[in-house]
Amino acid sequence: NRARLTNYEVLQATVWDKETQIVQLKASEQALKEEISGLQAEVKRQAKEAAWSSPRERQALMSVGNTFTATPSTVSKANETTRTPNDLSEQVANLRRRLEARDVSARRYKEAARALKAQLIETEKALNEKQTSLERSSARVQELETTNASLRRTLESLSTEYEEFRQETEGKNLPSSERLSAVEAIATERLQSL
Repeated sequence: NRARLTNYEVLQATVWDKETQIVQLKASEQALKEEISGLQAEVKRQAKEAAWSSPRERQALMSVGNTFTATPSTVSKANETTRTPNDLSEQVANLRRRLEARDVSARRYKEAARALKAQLIETEKALNEKQTSLERSSARVQELETTNASLRRTLESLSTEYEEFRQETEGKNLPSSERLSAVEAIATERLQSL
């Protein structure tokens, strides 16, 4: 007769297993939330850094970093008349070197901007993936909680019958076959619906 209540005990074990799954999923969900929070902070930081690579910011930084290119606003007529061809050639060479240095600086800013923006895209992609994973985890938790609530209601409805069966068995008084069959039928039906 006890063997006929096997499905009831399986149903009870299933409820415990699902409760364990829910606890584990909620722990994973909390870890995901913390990871997402960190990624969101990283996105903000990278976006702020990328803003410095805008044309306006880059131009401002270059103008500050290249103040050495400024030339005197006034030159005396005497100095102009005393310049030699060698002086002019040297001045032209200096100007070319400064222009080349400015070009190198501009290229570096562009490369840094591309690197920052690529890093920002990757971080945002990772953030989106984590948020999708969190949504799936939350949906799974809700599904398990709904199923578990239904299983618990079934167990509560069977608990009285099961306790009576146990007491009657210990007293060597067998329960009625009708009650035993009803308990088994309900437990079997719930297991098949999982």
